[in-house]
Amino acid sequence: MELDLEGTHADRSYATLVSLIVPRPIAWVTTVNPDGVVNAAPFSFFNVLGANPPIVGICPGDREDGTPKDTARNIRSTHEFVVNLVDEDLAEAMNRTAASVAHGVSELAATGLSTRASSVVRPPRIAESPASLECREWGNSANRGQPPHDRAGEANSRAR
Repeated sequence: MELDLEGTHADRSYATLVSLIVPRPIAWVTTVNPDGVVNAAPFSFFNVLGANPPIVGICPGDREDGTPKDTARNIRSTHEFVVNLVDEDLAEAMNRTAASVAHGVSELAATGLSTRASSVVRPPRIAESPASLECREWGNSANRGQPPHDRAGEANSRAR
């Protein structure tokens, strides 16, 4: 099978990619805005990109109106984030953090979860997560694409 995801099949590129590349790990990313508010959001466009140096990448898209999601905005501002891994027991709470809330409102408040201070970055870890990667931004890119997923940002980071 041959697919042209930028031409003939562009309208189905998202659905095609997410159905072909499985299983996809979930990056449950915590960031902190300049006012100290913790943001938590899940991203299925996430993976390990290298081991030496240890590089992980996440791709937060923009909101429907084209403005950056809080995760991307916070990473651009602070250059730090934490990838908290999700197990089956945390799946429901993780799904609740996918809700759109007003800028500056922490999604964690509705989950009953707690945070724990990170060792090398300002954003906290989700205490209940089985493993967390504390990350400092190593590089990023912004790509223009087709609606409705018309912009994807990528943040690559060194994991510690």
